[in-house]
Amino acid sequence: MATKTGISELPHDVISLLISFTSLADAVRLMTILSRAASELVEDASLKQLYFRPYKPILIDDGSMSFALEKSTGAKCLMISPKELRITWGDDRSYWTFPTNCNSRFGVVAELLHVILQPRWRKVPKKAPQTPRMRDEVWMEIEMGQFFNDDRDQVVRVKFQQVKEMNWKRGLIVQGIEFRPKN
Repeated sequence: MATKTGISELPHDVISLLISFTSLADAVRLMTILSRAASELVEDASLKQLYFRPYKPILIDDGSMSFALEKSTGAKCLMISPKELRITWGDDRSYWTFPTNCNSRFGVVAELLHVILQPRWRKVPKKAPQTPRMRDEVWMEIEMGQFFNDDRDQVVRVKFQQVKEMNWKRGLIVQGIEFRPKN
């Protein structure tokens, strides 16, 4: 009867030799996930998914976020579910609803039903408005900005708004907010 050998049981020099046969980019991507996959946590289904399909987003934190590696660099990409976002009037069902959506990564989206914004909400834009780009057959994306993280844990606050005096807003559907490296 054959026995199973986990990657954590392989000698380090064997792992190093195997990695040396890959490209530099593949080696970086592999090393990003290898340390976690080799740990005792490999029984976790999401870690197994990450190990075998590192570029396909996996749900983490009880489905409130997704994680993937960027294909060309191995950099981390994180997306936050709309249910985890602090949306103004998000808990008022006369303004927002959270319907299920099979095209959404999280199975649910935030949908703005209708709201009229008052003059006190007016702000002057800091830069030119961003133009939405098609992401795939279903979703469009808007680049909301950039920030620099020098490998320290820091709080990042994201604010998305489009406000004109006494203007009705409706129909915005939010799948989530994704943080990914700038190429």
